[in-house]
Amino acid sequence: MNQSKAMTSIYFDYNATTPLHPMAKNAMIEVMNICGNASSIHKHGREVRQYIESARLHVAAYFNVTPAQVVFTSGATEANNLVIKGFTGQVIVSAIEHDSVLKARDDLIICPVTSDGIIDLVTLEDLLHQVSKPCLVSIMAANNETGVLQPLEAIAEMCQRYQVLTHTDAVQVIGKCKINWQQLKFDYISISAHKMGGPQGIGALIVNPSWSLRPQMTGGGQERYFRSGTENVIGIVGFGAAIRHCQMNDWAPIVQLKNELENYMITTFPKVTIFGINVPRTPNTINLTMPGVMNTVQVMHFDLNNVSLSAGSACSSGKVKTSHVLQAMGIDKTEIETSIRLSLDLQTTTAEIQHFIHIWKDLYDRTHGGVENRSIRQ
Repeated sequence: MNQSKAMTSIYFDYNATTPLHPMAKNAMIEVMNICGNASSIHKHGREVRQYIESARLHVAAYFNVTPAQVVFTSGATEANNLVIKGFTGQVIVSAIEHDSVLKARDDLIICPVTSDGIIDLVTLEDLLHQVSKPCLVSIMAANNETGVLQPLEAIAEMCQRYQVLTHTDAVQVIGKCKINWQQLKFDYISISAHKMGGPQGIGALIVNPSWSLRPQMTGGGQERYFRSGTENVIGIVGFGAAIRHCQMNDWAPIVQLKNELENYMITTFPKVTIFGINVPRTPNTINLTMPGVMNTVQVMHFDLNNVSLSAGSACSSGKVKTSHVLQAMGIDKTEIETSIRLSLDLQTTTAEIQHFIHIWKDLYDRTHGGVENRSIRQ
């Protein structure tokens, strides 16, 4: 590739949102032609209800649960709030949870993580010794900033021994990681459609029907009273189509691209840090530093060169703030402020990765002097 020529716009922010998959788009267009309220008992209402329940079946099938355990919400933020606020009892969460968990209540018990971003299981067990029942443990499946995967099996086993309920924000693993949800037996699972090729503004909470949650939205009693309000039919249908499709994804080529990029960076630029590199991560996420260069400068530099990436979570109203995730991992503030996140997708190409290196090296050279121009294996 001729790196002197600018490529068309490149998107490396798939952890923030993914493009709408054609199957989801087609399903949504089909239902747009249907008029009816799913709460109505006449023919038009029943027709719309069939679309909703068909999508519910697809979501339930992914997790191997019953359709009655699927509660549609506006997204994972609402799903997280529903379970964290709606649970009556003590709640233990990790220090690296999404803000929609950490800010849901002011009485959360925070469990620290290791320097690799893994939940401290020893401390978690100590906390479980101390808490009163009922108790809920909420640990995300994978971190949105680092991609670090949490030891869900160990967490589930420990919580079952102590007879406490479990919740996981699974947004970043759906369609990316093979997880035996039936074996884990988590009581609550939060998901969001737009992270897997579905539309924005729709998600779900998988619930344990044996435990009640206090609803956060009341009114018409939709979604079995967990979440009142007229259903987002178009979004739900797109969600159902997206979760069906994402089960077919093969991430092996992207893992290879990610590994080659990371190997190149740490070999060519020894002072670069890649967070979580020594532990299991999602196949698409890289969080790395450019020593001495603020992440805001990096993001703007890439944007001016038609490359979109982020300096952390994209759920903070466009603000770039110090990462609480990297802080919880014990990373120094000066290093945190030089970190950026790339999140790849199935259509990411070697040429795009090469272009990223070219743009990254251009800024690095301006601030650190020239470095030999190498490239990853084609």
